[in-house]
Amino acid sequence: MKKRILVADDKPLIRKMLCKIFSDHKALEICDEALNGQEAVEKAERLRPDLIILDLAMPVLDGLRAAEAFANLCRMSRLFYLLCMLRRFRISTSRTQALEGCFPKLR
Repeated sequence: MKKRILVADDKPLIRKMLCKIFSDHKALEICDEALNGQEAVEKAERLRPDLIILDLAMPVLDGLRAAEAFANLCRMSRLFYLLCMLRRFRISTSRTQALEGCFPKLR
């Protein structure tokens, strides 16, 4: 059974690139995309993806707040990854408990 992924990023080019990377892997499938953190939370609640790829800096609800919402909504052991521009965001360790990893975007 394929692992289902939700990709959330406000930049269409980044979303398209991530979807292409993950859809090329036989064990993975993109279940949906989100344009902001709030949309990601709503879609995650409905779709229950296995993996959520988030950007930190998104409109409406940022990636960290979205990850906190996933943890409160789901109470399941899902993986949450963030793609971010680390220079623009300062992350306190107490806010990253719902996250498995943080990877910088390539320029």
